[in-house]
Amino acid sequence: QAQVDDLDLMDAPWLFKTQHPRPVEAAELVLGFHGEATKELDAHRWSSEDCMWRDIISALSDSSPDGDVGTLRVHGRNALQQSCTEELLFVVHNCPGKEQAEQFPSALRCVATLVANIAEVWASLEQLRPDDLGQIAVVLAGVGIGKKLKAG
Repeated sequence: QAQVDDLDLMDAPWLFKTQHPRPVEAAELVLGFHGEATKELDAHRWSSEDCMWRDIISALSDSSPDGDVGTLRVHGRNALQQSCTEELLFVVHNCPGKEQAEQFPSALRCVATLVANIAEVWASLEQLRPDDLGQIAVVLAGVGIGKKLKAG
C-alpha cells in the first residue's frame, strides 16, 4: 500500500522525490494519476541535453525527432506545453544523488533542465491560459537526492 510518506515534496508543489527503486504504481496512487498519463524516463541515458530532449519528445509524442539541440529544445518545450494542458506524471528513474553527481554530471544537469523547463512552461500557461491548465507532477527517483536541484 502506497503512503504519502513514500514521496517527498521538493521545491515546487508538483515536484517530488523518492528512493529508487519504488513501484511507479505507488506514485500514481499517491498522486492520483492513471497509467496512460505516466511517462517513465531514465536519467542515466541523458549524456547530453539533446539526448534528454529526444527522450522527452519520444515519450510525449511517439516520434523520434532529429536536429540540433536548439531545434530539439523547441520541439520538446512544445510537447511539454501541450502536456501541461492535459494530465502528465513524469517518473525520472536513476536521478543522480549527492554521491553520484560527479559520476553523472550530464544527467544531473539534464534533470535540472527538465524541471526548469516544466516550471517555465507551466508559469507561462498559468498567465496566458489559466483555464487550459491540466495536472502535472514530476517524481525524481534515485538515491541521495537532496531537497533542491543544483546542477553546477
